[in-house]
Amino acid sequence: MAVRIDVSAFRSSIPAQVVAAAERFLQDGSLGDLEALGGGARAVVRDGRIRFQPWVGVVDQALIGDCDAGRMSGLASPREL
Repeated sequence: MAVRIDVSAFRSSIPAQVVAAAERFLQDGSLGDLEALGGGARAVVRDGRIRFQPWVGVVDQALIGDCDAGRMSGLASPREL
């Protein structure tokens, strides 16, 4: 099943601190390449010495995310997004 995401609407739904952390990761080269996994995508993210792997995908027609980052770098847990 193909999914189309309204990037503008999605971005506006994300807390400002998460957007800021994501932009920092993009700018400093902390994001690895995306890889397909379990019907979604994940990438390795490095925050200093800490490495984590967030995943996002569509499950039962809902956009779902999972991440082992917890509260590192001011990121919200997946349940808060």
